[in-house]
Amino acid sequence: MHIGDTGALCGDIGYQLGQAASEAIRTVAVNTMLLWCGNRFGKGLIRPGGTYYNLNNEKLELLASNVKNIKERFRTVCEDMLSDPSVLGRFEDCGVVDFHQVKTIGCVGMTGRASGLVRDVRCALPYGMYEDYISHQPVIMPEGDVMARFKLRYFEAMQSCDYILKLLDTLSEGTREDSLPDYKTLYQPDSIGFSFTEGWRGEICHVAVTDKDGKIIEYKIKDPSFHNWYALSLCVRGMEISDFPICNKSFNLSYCGHDL
Repeated sequence: MHIGDTGALCGDIGYQLGQAASEAIRTVAVNTMLLWCGNRFGKGLIRPGGTYYNLNNEKLELLASNVKNIKERFRTVCEDMLSDPSVLGRFEDCGVVDFHQVKTIGCVGMTGRASGLVRDVRCALPYGMYEDYISHQPVIMPEGDVMARFKLRYFEAMQSCDYILKLLDTLSEGTREDSLPDYKTLYQPDSIGFSFTEGWRGEICHVAVTDKDGKIIEYKIKDPSFHNWYALSLCVRGMEISDFPICNKSFNLSYCGHDL
């Protein structure tokens, strides 16, 4: 998503080289997912308690090779953008939302971190690999403009590539345990459960409520966009109409009503 958004930002300012290159790199990422589980967006890959698409040595080598390729190519694109006067002229000091604003309105994830707000579930409430293998250090950009949100995508993409390669090395050492999904899990009756996961936009909150028999009777997913939409309206105040597309894309919030 970070790579695709970078390409879209380039398109909004007419920087076609960055747009085309980012789209090509993103294609490598989604096609790698397709080869892994049969879906370009990873649908069906993760199931309760496991997966039907465990990694073998051939797929481990393919994933590692493609991630290294993505990392180096995207680094080149972003470094070229950071040295291009036309890109700097459009991104810097455009669509600023400051630390006080994002803290006051309760922004989460990328939107908050690009304005200096340290808010990341991966370090605040570490889980899974962030508890067992990786000590996550969030990327923080204090400027709060379009440039900060672009640079945060760049640095987070590099960080994610490093995390993936580290985890693949761990699997290649023979510690991999294949596990199939488990659909027979019994839930605690008359309970409410919360789960927080850091998505690419920010924290995603799941809430489940069970009845006396342990069956789920209510389930709600809160998308990070719920917290961040107001930041977009703040950042475009006083800006030119032509600046709205890149401000909007620099957040890339969800338009879908059902996930808010």
